[in-house]
Amino acid sequence: MPLQLPSPPVRSLPILVLLLTLTPGAAAQTTSALRIGALRSDARTPLALSREVVEIECEAPAAAEGEDPDAAPMPCTLRARYVLENPDAESHAASLRFTVENATDPFEVGDEGAEGRAAAPTLGARRFPFDPGASRTLELVGPAALVRSAPPGLPSTEPIRARHPVLATGPRSEVRGFVYSRAVTRHFVSAPENVVIRARLPEGRHLHVDGDDVTVVSDGSADGWQEVRVHRPDSEADAHITIEIREGGDDFPIRHGGPFLALGGVALAPTGVALESIFWARLGYEIGIVDFLVLSVSAETDFADRFAVGAMLEAASPSFGIPPSFSVGIGTAIRALPQPTAGLRLSAGLTVYSVGFEALFDYFPSEGGFTITLLGRAGL
Repeated sequence: MPLQLPSPPVRSLPILVLLLTLTPGAAAQTTSALRIGALRSDARTPLALSREVVEIECEAPAAAEGEDPDAAPMPCTLRARYVLENPDAESHAASLRFTVENATDPFEVGDEGAEGRAAAPTLGARRFPFDPGASRTLELVGPAALVRSAPPGLPSTEPIRARHPVLATGPRSEVRGFVYSRAVTRHFVSAPENVVIRARLPEGRHLHVDGDDVTVVSDGSADGWQEVRVHRPDSEADAHITIEIREGGDDFPIRHGGPFLALGGVALAPTGVALESIFWARLGYEIGIVDFLVLSVSAETDFADRFAVGAMLEAASPSFGIPPSFSVGIGTAIRALPQPTAGLRLSAGLTVYSVGFEALFDYFPSEGGFTITLLGRAGL
């Protein structure tokens, strides 16, 4: 005998939606392990650091025949330029060193525009003489083959892609980068307020900076260079700047989805509701909105005496394969046969690479209870 169900748990739905939307969908891309910079001395020096500039010049990646173009490295030249001044009326020699970690090719250090660069002093310090009142511009320079960064943890898929792996579209983004460590300010009598980061990049790429204690004070472009000025914090912390080269990342919120077919049956109906058949089928279409919402419309029937249309908005988590993409939704079901009526629809489901399961909870006031339908579904 069919059972009478309690009134719909509407109050709990916003909580479930909130929990799903807080799930980290598209985790921020991390940079590669390459790290350069961190100009410092063995001890505090009488020198003043008056300017600190990072320059990146890159060419478009070129994949060899038969290789994945997305896996091709981006050839770049990295420069960190430091203007050091001796404000005293006597000569000084400062022992300086740098950080160069995980570079495939060696970096060199020398005066800007001068020949005879030497290997960058990293393990041991190198002495740099300064005449009274003299200024020197030192350059740390080297090649870098920047590869695409992978998101931390397990690879994830947007909910709309998890449901429609063949037809779904979404923002295609690519991130390559490295970490720049700022000069250690406590080793100098003064330091510039801002660090300048400049990049000349292939078409379609743009410069992005981030990191702890990083504040972008201005950005722009001129003469083919993209430029960002980053404020140096007042603390003496040896802060790092994540410098990224990004491509794509369309911010348009609508994602194309695709059609879906769901087949199953009515598991529970309100008391007094007679059903010709418990079979139920849904044919519909879905689109994605931003990274975690799915909007759908569907036509539904039992191929006997019932026909309805449905519309639903779902909040869904990304799919990691295991676990799958979980979703909860709210919407409406409008029944045309056997008699016109409209009701509230709640849903819960999961999807793994186009195949999934969903439970529909339809509440029609005229029936005084829930109709619960369980279905398996697949999308293109």
